[in-house]
Amino acid sequence: MLSACLLLLPFISCTQVQDTKNDAVIEQKIETLLSSMTLEEKIGQMNQISSYGNIEDMSGLIKKGEVGSILNEVDPVRVNALQRVAMEESRLGIPLLMARDVIHGFKTIFPIPLGQAASFNPQVAKDGARVAAVEASAVDICADDRCGSRSPLGAYGRRMWRRYLFDFSDGCCYG
Repeated sequence: MLSACLLLLPFISCTQVQDTKNDAVIEQKIETLLSSMTLEEKIGQMNQISSYGNIEDMSGLIKKGEVGSILNEVDPVRVNALQRVAMEESRLGIPLLMARDVIHGFKTIFPIPLGQAASFNPQVAKDGARVAAVEASAVDICADDRCGSRSPLGAYGRRMWRRYLFDFSDGCCYG
C-alpha cells in the first residue's frame, strides 16, 4: 500500500487546483488596468533602465510612467525611495521590478550567453561566470541554486546547451 501511494505521489502533488472564481477576478483587474493605461505607459512598463546616480532623474521618469524596471540598484534606501515613487506618486501605482543583471557579468561585463556559446569554447562561459560569481558574491546573489538556469541557447542544440549550462552554472554557483 505504501509503495502504491509513493508511486502516485508525483502525479497527485503536481496537480494544480483551479480557482476559476479568483482567476476571473484577477483577470478583470488586469483588463481594467490595461484599458486605463496610455500607449506611453504600456511602453514605459516595458522600459528597463540600469540604476544611475541621480535618484531625482529616475524618480521623474518613474512618476511619468516611463520606467517599469530598474537593474542593479542595491541600496535598500534607494530601492524603497524609488518604489515609493512608483506606488504613491505615479498615476497607476504599479510597483517597479527590481533586478540584478548577472547573466553576462556583474561589474565586469562579458558577451551575452549566446555570444559566449558561439565561441564553441565552454571554458569561455565558465570563466565569465566565475568572474561574475566572485563579483556578485559580495551581495550573495549566487546563493540561489537556480543560478545560470535560463538562457536563449536551447534552440542551438541540446548537446551544446547542456555543456554550456553545466559550465555556466558551475562557474556561477561554485566560482
